[in-house]
Amino acid sequence: FTRAIIHRSHREPIEAASQSTPADRETPFAHLETQSYLEAVFEAGTFPMENVTKPPFQQCHREAADAAGFGFALQHEGERFGALTVHLPPGNPPSEDLRELLEELVDDIGLFLYSRKIEADLKEREERLELALEGAELGDIAPLLELIENHRDELPAGWL
Repeated sequence: FTRAIIHRSHREPIEAASQSTPADRETPFAHLETQSYLEAVFEAGTFPMENVTKPPFQQCHREAADAAGFGFALQHEGERFGALTVHLPPGNPPSEDLRELLEELVDDIGLFLYSRKIEADLKEREERLELALEGAELGDIAPLLELIENHRDELPAGWL
């Protein structure tokens, strides 16, 4: 590729680029992240772009050489994390093998991001439970009762 970009939902885009020539490094981005682009990518899952230098989702300035690309939704289990956009070298049409390889990579990235989110959620819940139990040991059971009430639907059947 000449450029790969990760767009994170609701954040500034991050360039994680592999640029093959000095000319590629000099080509500025245009409209790199737009909500309509992200929506199109999430709707398609894999969004092929015939030319990344032309509207509707122009990503390089027009002086850049015509090049194809893909947008891939970074998601897992319905959780959306952003998009991976890949620009191919000018004159290199996208192949089915490359698309399949990148889809597998994107699936792995989505699973990784989902796992990290689950781990962070679990750690936060463990910390809240630990604080609530410490309070209960000191005679203040209100935080523990509040925690149980807020997560009642997540408790195994028969616990309450």
